[in-house]
Formats: sequence, structure tokens, C-alpha cells
Amino acid sequence: MFFRCIDLFNISSFQQAKLISGEKGLFKEISWPYIKSTDSIIPWVNGKELIFILYNNENIDLYKILKESIEKDLSGIVILSNFIDTIFSPELIELSNKNNFPIFQLPWDIKLLTLTQEIILKIQEYKEKNSESRKAFRELINSDHITYKTIENFYNITTHNFNILGIFEEKTTENIEKFYNYHFDTLLKTLYLKNIIKKEEILHFTYSNRIIFLIFIKNTKLAKEIKNIFEEAIKKILNKHKNLYLIFSEINEQKNSLKKIFEDTQNFLSLSKNKNINNQIIYCDNLSLYTFFLELNKNPNIKNILLKNIQPLLEYDSINNSNLFETLKIYFDSNNHLINASKKLYIHRNTLVYRLNIIKNLLNKDLNNSLENLELYNSIIFYDFNKDNKKS
Repeated sequence: MFFRCIDLFNISSFQQAKLISGEKGLFKEISWPYIKSTDSIIPWVNGKELIFILYNNENIDLYKILKESIEKDLSGIVILSNFIDTIFSPELIELSNKNNFPIFQLPWDIKLLTLTQEIILKIQEYKEKNSESRKAFRELINSDHITYKTIENFYNITTHNFNILGIFEEKTTENIEKFYNYHFDTLLKTLYLKNIIKKEEILHFTYSNRIIFLIFIKNTKLAKEIKNIFEEAIKKILNKHKNLYLIFSEINEQKNSLKKIFEDTQNFLSLSKNKNINNQIIYCDNLSLYTFFLELNKNPNIKNILLKNIQPLLEYDSINNSNLFETLKIYFDSNNHLINASKKLYIHRNTLVYRLNIIKNLLNKDLNNSLENLELYNSIIFYDFNKDNKKS
């Protein structure tokens, strides 16, 4: 939760402002207001500042200032002047729009001190809210004892028993910040405007290359509506964000530990990426088999039995540089269909039959027995699951 250029319009002293150009940059974060008092701003700014310029003569080179502001990654320019269009050249507006850099205009006699003080207070307020969200969320996902009601009373958040936990993940922190500024906030505003949720019914924050959010909802019908809105919006931008993933988990607080749900959701996200699943929107409800395997992993006896079933194949492949394990896996994936499996393996049907005979002897299993096949197939999937889990 950052204070951005678009939030300036919520400040009373900014009500007379006019947006000149750079509309697509309105979601840029503002770190601090800076009043220009020197010829060059470069030595005096660090990035993300909102710069104020008192335009009282024609000696000010606005184009040069704009180029410097873009170079230093500032958030926007506010020009205090009479409302005349002649100071904004076509080249200036073109550069502003091309770089998504907002330029605002305010009356020259605005009380600048009052305005900058209001902005500083808002920046601090947003920082405190973000910090509170982080604290509340961390307590919820790191404790088995803290209840939603405890969080609700302490942080002034409205909770319900039905909830959605979600994680957006991008390749880098920089990419997730861009996504947060340009898309995530718009998604939330859609939910607010449609009266689906209120601001006090959601916790969210960015952490490294992730946006983590928890939405408190009254019933499962709302959950479906929220996920549809997210999915519809995300599908439109996936081409621009090829490395973006969104994963959803539905939670009934009365039955589930949020800490465990959060851990499982992270595991599912890593597994889905490792398995190169094309769908970038993942629903944990569709990964029930992996939920089963996560539980099996906690039982060393069952885990050893499942892995022991296929150990002879793994050892044989290691010694002979063969691929019997992969052969059996594809054979099962092809519903025990010899021709389909041989095509996928790029081998002759007779070669596949020869390999299956070796597998039968090594495992001492009847591949025509459905129960034995089920046990073997579960062992293969479980082995892959653990292999991918180690990667993550």
C-alpha cells in the first residue's frame, strides 16, 4: 500500500489540479515532495519524489527538467502557474506520455507549504497502514494460536469465516512492484466499486517478488465472484507478464489453520511452476492429489513403502543408463495403451513390450492387475512430487 500520484486527488489542496499528460503513470509511488530551487535536480533527489516547480518566467526549461526527472525515476511534476497551455510544448507532452510520467498544473498562488505538508502526512499514513497489514498478516500466517478475532480487535479489520488467500508472483521484485502499481490496485478498486468487499475486509502487502493478500468474505458465492473478477482481469495482461502466477486457496477459518494453508499454497505454487503447467492461474482446490501427498510425506512408513515400489527401476536406470522409470510412467499416462505409449516414447511397439517385460521382472508385479498398477502409478507420481518439492 503506497501513496501514489492518483492519490493526490484525495488531498483537499490538490482539488484544483489539472492533469496535463502522463495519465498512465498515475499509479507511480511518491516517496516525498521536493520543491525545485536549483537549476539541476539531479544531485538532490534519490528517486520517486514528486517535484514542484514555480513557473514564473520563461527561463525555466521544462523539457530539460522532465528529462532529468525521468532519468532519476521521479514520480511526477507539479507546475504552479497561470492556467495557460503555451508553456506545455507538444514535445514536452509527447515525452511525458511516452514515459508514463504525470505532469500536473496548479494555480500559482496555491499554498504550497500546506500542500506539501498534507502529502507528507499522507505518505506517513500509508506507510503505517502498510506496516500494520504486514504485522497482522505475519501474525496470522506464523501462529497456530492467534485467531481472526484477535487480529480484528487489534488492527480494526473486519473478518469472516470464509476467506481467500492469494499469492501473485513475478520473476523479480521490480516486476511485482510494477504489477502492484499498475494492476493490483485497480483490481481492488473494482471490488470496492462493485461493493463486493470493503477496504477493511482485505489484508495485502508486497514481499520480495510476491503480493500476498487475504480477503475476508461472508460466503462461498462471493468467493466465486471475486475469483472471476481476478481471472477476467489477469487474462488480459498475461501476455505482458509471462512470468506472472496467481494462486488461490479457499479457507474456512473454523476448520483450517491459516499457517498450514499458507505453507501448502506456497508449495503448490512452486510445484506448478516446476511442472511447467501452462495455466498461470492456479486453484488449490484442483490440486487435491498433491494435498494427499503432502500429508503422506509426514508419514515416513508410507513414504518408504511408496518409494520402495519403484526403487529397482531407479537403480537399474542408474546402472544401465536406461529409462525404464520414464517408460512405465508414460505407459500409465497413456492408459496402458501400447501404441499410444510407444509413439510418445518414439520407440517401436515391440521395443515397448520388451521393456515392460524387464519392468515386470524387476518389480515382480503383474502389469495387468489394476490394483498393483494403481499402487505403482501412485508411487511414480509421489516420487515426482518429492523430486519437484526438493527443487522448490
